[in-house]
Amino acid sequence: MPKRLAAACIATCLATCLAGSVLAAPAVAPKPVESLWVAPRQSLPLLGLPQLGAPVVVSVDTGDELAVLARQGDYVQLRTAAGAVGWARSSSLTAEPPAPAGGLAAENAQLAQQVTTLDAQVRAFQDENAQMRLRLEGAEAELARMTRVVPLTPAGVFGFVKRQAVEPATWIALLVLVLALLSAFRAGVSHRNDSIRQRFGGLDL
Repeated sequence: MPKRLAAACIATCLATCLAGSVLAAPAVAPKPVESLWVAPRQSLPLLGLPQLGAPVVVSVDTGDELAVLARQGDYVQLRTAAGAVGWARSSSLTAEPPAPAGGLAAENAQLAQQVTTLDAQVRAFQDENAQMRLRLEGAEAELARMTRVVPLTPAGVFGFVKRQAVEPATWIALLVLVLALLSAFRAGVSHRNDSIRQRFGGLDL
């Protein structure tokens, strides 16, 4: 009986010591789980195998947080918040949470405003180009009209005078031209008469 009692006491002491050592041991902190997020502006399918053409397990959207389970080459095994497990390319994931939906909406609105501004600038440039083309065509037509050769016929002179009649200065220039032509004509006739008189010994013409 005393032997049995001693053995029981020893067993109790050993159990107490073991329990104390277990309780005194520091608790092991769980390994933190790595998280990745779906890159902005896309819906990402999680595949059943880390290869192209594998069946799709589930699809996740932008902003969904996924727990990393393993890596194999360019593929990452992920677990969704609902517990679904699948593989995806690391290039489709980001280590930082994407901007909230409000930020994306503001960014899209800013981009749309920039596109509208650029479109208005392009339209203004096209209108200005069309106006310059019309001015150039008008200038070319005016230049062609001003440099047109006037035939030395009554109809040609009359047509030239009719076209230029709107400018008073043109009448003055035309009158000066006519007077100059008349003077030149009279001087020519007088010179011819003098030449004939000298040739024929004072013959009166």
